[in-house]
Amino acid sequence: MRTLLSRLCLLGLLSLLAGCGFHLRGAQPVELPFKQVFLAKSGVFQLDLDAQRTLSERGGVEVLAQSSSDAPVLDSLQESRNRNLRSVNIDGKVKEYELQYTFSFRLRSAAGETLLQNQISLVRRMSYSDDALLAKEQEENRLYLDMRQDALQQMLRRLAHAPVGSTPAAH
Repeated sequence: MRTLLSRLCLLGLLSLLAGCGFHLRGAQPVELPFKQVFLAKSGVFQLDLDAQRTLSERGGVEVLAQSSSDAPVLDSLQESRNRNLRSVNIDGKVKEYELQYTFSFRLRSAAGETLLQNQISLVRRMSYSDDALLAKEQEENRLYLDMRQDALQQMLRRLAHAPVGSTPAAH
């Protein structure tokens, strides 16, 4: 009887929550100061693909296949990953790693002037155990993927304040 009552209360709360129009906000689009951009390839296929997807879906810009005379150029897309030992246990085995992800980019005008040059560095901590080697390897890859997505979102927010169409600010 008690479980039935708790389930009915939970069902009632969920229906009230759904009825009021509540939903998670999700990813909000970013208003960029340009409508088209040429994305110079970095040589890292997945990074180029993720950057193109982020620019078109979240930034609302058209990513051009070739540079044009009036579209800015986003280039120098580089990423680096680094794993540092953070702590060890009493037996001298690794207990925790620090994962570092660095992402750099540059926005140039069609004439070649640097409008914005920036580097984004992210750090995550990851516990480690030799007993779960495969799982920890998958967790590390997932953390790096999440850091890449976070860096691309930060890039969008920084591009939103780029001085496109005006004189570049000091960097």
